[in-house]
Amino acid sequence: MQDKATRIVTAYETLGLNIEEISEQLDIDYDDVKVQLWENSKSYRNSLQNDSDTSEDKYQELLRMYETLARNSDVDSVREKALRNLINEYRGRNDLGLKELELKKKHLKVEEVDMSMRIAQFNAQMAQTRSVISKTLENVS
Repeated sequence: MQDKATRIVTAYETLGLNIEEISEQLDIDYDDVKVQLWENSKSYRNSLQNDSDTSEDKYQELLRMYETLARNSDVDSVREKALRNLINEYRGRNDLGLKELELKKKHLKVEEVDMSMRIAQFNAQMAQTRSVISKTLENVS
């Protein structure tokens, strides 16, 4: 499996092939190539984030819809919520949750490394204990 991922990433990053070409040349399913690139290629993930022009257009369209809703709604509570969301968006308050989420992910990664180090220490201590027990049993016999 790892060999397949390596071949796909090499074809994408080094040879500059697109997903369709990789799929055809390596005789691998198109969706499987996308999954492997998503999991193993940072440049592929960055290219997807850089292709955010369409998402930026959608974002601007949503903001315009909110503005229209805030101006034309007959229900005061709907207008108030739309205005509050627009104000928060323009002041950048809606991005705070993303920053906290990124910090939590980094913290979880640190905890995973710490946990794997503890497991390795535990396994080493258990191996040492087993050897001491086996030597003690041999001396007793």
